[in-house]
Amino acid sequence: MEKVNFAIDKMKILQEVSDDQLALVEVYVCHDNMNAHELPIDIKALKQAESTLFNKFLVAGFDGYDFTNHAKKQLIVGFFPKENSVRYEEVADKDGNIKTYFVAQAIMSKIYATWAYELFLEDNYKEVSMEISVLEKEKRDDGYQWITSYLYNGVTILGAKYTAACEGSNAQVLEFSDLVAQSEKFSLEVEKFSKTADSKEDDVNLSIDEIDVKTAKKEDDRVEKFDKVEFAKVSGITSSEMSNMMYEAASQMKYGEDNWTKYSIRDFCGKYAYAYDYETSKMVAIPYSMSEGKVAMDFENVKCCRMAYVVDDEEEGSEDELMAFAETCMKEKVTKEFEAKISEKESEFEVKITEKDSEFEVKFAEVNKEVETLKAENDNLKQFKSNIEQQVRKDQVDFAIQSVSEKLTQAQIDEWRNKADEFETTERFTEAIKAFAFDLESGKEPEARGFSRIHIPTSNETEKKSGSVWSKL
Repeated sequence: MEKVNFAIDKMKILQEVSDDQLALVEVYVCHDNMNAHELPIDIKALKQAESTLFNKFLVAGFDGYDFTNHAKKQLIVGFFPKENSVRYEEVADKDGNIKTYFVAQAIMSKIYATWAYELFLEDNYKEVSMEISVLEKEKRDDGYQWITSYLYNGVTILGAKYTAACEGSNAQVLEFSDLVAQSEKFSLEVEKFSKTADSKEDDVNLSIDEIDVKTAKKEDDRVEKFDKVEFAKVSGITSSEMSNMMYEAASQMKYGEDNWTKYSIRDFCGKYAYAYDYETSKMVAIPYSMSEGKVAMDFENVKCCRMAYVVDDEEEGSEDELMAFAETCMKEKVTKEFEAKISEKESEFEVKITEKDSEFEVKFAEVNKEVETLKAENDNLKQFKSNIEQQVRKDQVDFAIQSVSEKLTQAQIDEWRNKADEFETTERFTEAIKAFAFDLESGKEPEARGFSRIHIPTSNETEKKSGSVWSKL
């Protein structure tokens, strides 16, 4: 089984799901026909491999600044669910050639893969690559090895310095909901909810849905719970939409010579956006307000804050164990799918072999029967030829005897007839019997006829001139 990595076209985050925890990603997984690997994919193979992508992982490597490529150390940032709105879309390339893309959706975690999600927000286009296991290839008239059967192993997000094998492949985050029409109503609701956030100015404690003042001395110092569900019902703005607006506003603040993103939004309440400051490696609370459908961050009055952690019994390195477990599950699933595919192909081949054996046996019986028929006909023809040749020889012998019968006695005729088979040809027989009859007629004693060599004397001078044997005869 051959493994091939293909860069693939168009990956984009469609919408937010499950509050601000997950994002739905649209991936242009693969297209048919030619690619940079010069291993064209047959459209039938493209469609047959569809189901092998389900429950496979969306992975990425990270070098601290950007995605990498098919690195050894890759992290799972999402997966392709079985319940998937897949489709096939025809797209024309720059030369006007139509390619059919297999488009599927993946779910990306914004909690466990925050860094990956933020990279999408920084750059709206990402190239991606798929890894497949090629099961069958076929060399066609165009000279290329066409992939006719394969299965998906996973999809990798690529960094900016890596080029996709499929021309024009990219990933992009779709534009978020247009909230301008709701901005006035939202601003009023933010003001209403902000009144409940009576926290201290210098020290704010962050939790997911509740903010505690670290040095609270009385019950009034405790900030009331910010109910995002109730807020969404009143304002018409979901927590997911609000988080996206926060991300967009915070991404404007950069630091360093390479203009790295300074803040990573983690949560918000009615007054603050809570973020991780990459420059100082601390958690901060950023005051914000709404204006014309957009979030305005007050970066001049950023305050320090701290996160509320939950203690559990998991040992250090449990994340690696989880990754190892996920990789093991993925390998087991791929192995099972591959074994099932091989078993299916073996069954197909066994059926085809049985059919071919039956066809061969029938053909062999027909050919064997035809050979036996031709052999019998050939034997008959050989016998017929032999009979004709014998009859012709007998007629020629009789004709030769008849031509001299007046000069021979019956006994002599019988003698010559009996020894006719001793002569190689009837011509030799005719010559011999005629010579015998001539000798009888001339009164000479018939002699045995044959060839005799007579030595012709030559001079010594002739012998010297020629060394040829024939010149000495």
